[in-house]
Amino acid sequence: SESQVWGEVVYLPHPAETLRWLDDYEGIFDETPEYVRRTLPVWLNGQWQPAEVYCYVAPTDETLRIANGDFG
Repeated sequence: SESQVWGEVVYLPHPAETLRWLDDYEGIFDETPEYVRRTLPVWLNGQWQPAEVYCYVAPTDETLRIANGDFG
């Protein structure tokens, strides 16, 4: 099934350095990470553009799905 998530897109003036810091912060290299980073298309300024997205991959068995995708 298709789903969407609402979020924010930020410009990174130094992407390599910032993404290394964010990867460490999000723990993507941990033995059992909660997040992975993927390049995904996002709708921005009226068009699809690639963006680095941190996706939650830990078990969600005991959580409720937010149907409208707006976590804010």
